[in-house]
Amino acid sequence: MELGTHLQFDLATLRFRFLLCSLISLMNIIVMVRGVHFHQLQPLFVSGGA
Repeated sequence: MELGTHLQFDLATLRFRFLLCSLISLMNIIVMVRGVHFHQLQPLFVSGGA
């Protein structure tokens, strides 16, 4: 039983990591596409912590 639950946990962790990586790469693409606009707003984001 322990092995089964451990495997389930591993799958959930992998799925979460995959979703997180997808989200990060998606944000990177958005930043690249709107690089010019984000460049001017970057100090605002850094000071705001968002």
